[in-house]
Amino acid sequence: MQIIKRNIKGGRLVGEKLEKSIDAYTLLEVYQQMIAPKLKEIDVFLKTKESDITVSEAAGLLDESEKNILNIMARLHLTKIDKKSFIKIMINGRSPICGLLRRELDCGSPILYSRKDIAYIYNLDLNKVNEVCDKLHIKEITSYTMPKVFAHIPY
Repeated sequence: MQIIKRNIKGGRLVGEKLEKSIDAYTLLEVYQQMIAPKLKEIDVFLKTKESDITVSEAAGLLDESEKNILNIMARLHLTKIDKKSFIKIMINGRSPICGLLRRELDCGSPILYSRKDIAYIYNLDLNKVNEVCDKLHIKEITSYTMPKVFAHIPY
């Protein structure tokens, strides 16, 4: 996982002072403090945005540079960013959040996740996911069991 490391600046994690070494955080803490808020921000933005999306807005939402957004647009022959082309840009983005969302789409955004899906989407060691799921007696991962699994995976 690289999402949090890219977002730590000056010893801060989402506006909070780090109370422990970054290695002492669990994936659940990282998910709750970094990933979930970013996913919600993107979701709310796309649901409420009525006009085209600016390059600056897309770059901010996807943690990409404006230059990279423009390069993706040129490569895909996009002249504007609407909700549909935003997804295309996201799939082609290089940032950690783009990678996570791309891998989620690769898995078909299932309701039930396999252990392999979770390892792939969140870029985790499959053996560690298997170990945690075995310990918790979890066969398939849902939105209900995901926090339980993430709480046992060190970041």
